[in-house]
Amino acid sequence: MMNRMTDRQIAVTGTGRISVKPDWIIISVHMKAADPDYAKAVALGEKQLQEIQTAVLDGGFRKNDLRTGSFVIRPEYDESIQDGKLKREFLHFTVEHDLSLGMKYDMIKLSEALEVITHCSMKPEISIVFTVKNQDKIRDSLLKEAAEDAHRKAVVLTAAAGVKLGELVQITYGRESVDASSPAMMKMDSVTFSRKNVFDIVPAEIEEEESVACVWQIR
Repeated sequence: MMNRMTDRQIAVTGTGRISVKPDWIIISVHMKAADPDYAKAVALGEKQLQEIQTAVLDGGFRKNDLRTGSFVIRPEYDESIQDGKLKREFLHFTVEHDLSLGMKYDMIKLSEALEVITHCSMKPEISIVFTVKNQDKIRDSLLKEAAEDAHRKAVVLTAAAGVKLGELVQITYGRESVDASSPAMMKMDSVTFSRKNVFDIVPAEIEEEESVACVWQIR
């Protein structure tokens, strides 16, 4: 925390804190396909993508609800040391696809989505995060509270010092964005889920903090 007076200026750091309930769920899906033949590896990856797109539609979502985070094609090698030299032997081409599916906080809808996704033949890796859809609103609230906290402290300090608070000359803050997510996270690897298994869980509230440094003239 920075609270100091210099020649005719006072610098104060304010802190904003917020605690909110998650209102958004993000299902992250990781798929992998491999084949020594490049064209076949790509075709396998495309088949996996089409299968999961169909599953999402069957689950009552729109095709555009499924978003691509990354798509990578790369060769894989087996590396070993022979006679003091590195030997690389080609294995196959790997196609990896990371997708995400967002929805309103609804545990029944989550169960329905997991059922159709986990029944896909490739058995994708799945992780689930509980978060807040409007991240900008969280950030704005944090900055507002932090700025108000800094001003409140500056008023108290200048009054105690027998001076008056003047014009605000500088304001700085840290993060350009927030990633507000609940610490509650679920991971599922190679399992088949049924919508009958509705999760009876309550994710922890999301807690965020932000600081703002302000400088005022004093008179």
